[in-house]
Amino acid sequence: MIILFGASGVLGRSVTKALNSKGLDFAVTTNSRNKETKEYLKNKYIKPKFIQKCDVSKPEDVKKVFKAAQFHGKPITGVINNFAITYQKSNRLTEKQKKKIFDVNYFGVVNILENLLSYKKQREQISVVNVLSNSLKTLNASNEHYISSKAAVEVLSKYYASHFGSKIRVNCVAPGLMLSNLTKKRFNKNKKKIIEKTPLKRLIHPDEVSETIINILTQLNGMNGEIIFIDGGRTIKLHD
Repeated sequence: MIILFGASGVLGRSVTKALNSKGLDFAVTTNSRNKETKEYLKNKYIKPKFIQKCDVSKPEDVKKVFKAAQFHGKPITGVINNFAITYQKSNRLTEKQKKKIFDVNYFGVVNILENLLSYKKQREQISVVNVLSNSLKTLNASNEHYISSKAAVEVLSKYYASHFGSKIRVNCVAPGLMLSNLTKKRFNKNKKKIIEKTPLKRLIHPDEVSETIINILTQLNGMNGEIIFIDGGRTIKLHD
């Protein structure tokens, strides 16, 4: 069974559709938009093994997800960490906002990986995909703390891939700009400029990211500790 942490956003919904269409066993978590996500899945006839409300910044919430997986008796084969929080930097962020960004974006992944290491039903290697951002290279995002939190996850991913690869295979994808709840406030302002700097002359679609994630989980078994940028070549034209 594959567990998708963060199913409520644009990419999360795309991933659930892809998992469902491929007939894979999966479960999903949501946080603030739990009811909305349940309605969406029901209307699209998408049937995960379970839906769990989870604030990934709370270790006790993450533990409940793994207990639910044990209850359903399906061994975990993959985990997708697709969650993030940020704030638009119109002014200097408060200390509370900075802390929240790292509590969710970084420590959320920490909580999940630590639970995976001690997962009682683990028999085979578990594949993990962490969703980052191409702002790791472009440095163009809502604020520097968001970028830094994603950079921290990249290093964390490589550490786990290096030290625990026989148990957990960890890779990352770093999408370019997509229309989502995180980006909608700056989307129209930046869309044209980013397309001009992208060799494909278009933005990527969430379904392209979803397909890459699922291929890493189910096909690319020799990949470990890598990061794939999915941005139409935007990051190879940084100096144009």
